Amino acid sequence: MLKDWVIRDRPPMHHLVHESGYSFPSGHAMNASTVYGLLILLVLPLIKRRWIRVLWVVLGFSMILLVGFSRPLLRVHYFTDILAGYCAGGFFVGLSAMFLIYWNKKTNGVKRRRE
Repeated sequence: MLKDWVIRDRPPMHHLVHESGYSFPSGHAMNASTVYGLLILLVLPLIKRRWIRVLWVVLGFSMILLVGFSRPLLRVHYFTDILAGYCAGGFFVGLSAMFLIYWNKKTNGVKRRRE
């Protein structure tokens, strides 16, 4: 939807991979930040050891950054397209985090009342 609203053409150079459609925002960057951000958010509370938690976060953010940096290297996006994709994905992860916090407080309150 954002691509059709902004209507920004792709960089005017030879693309190393075939891409069609508009450039802004990067769908790959948005999807990577959403998927890996949600994986970090959902799995992190299940990990007990601190070093594994740190490793999980570093791996998740590394994947987000690698996908984002690959797009300009393939000459299919501008850097601002990547930033916009990160912001859009981060928005969805933020909404999910707020929902999980709300849900956690609500379910913990129900458990306390039953006890």
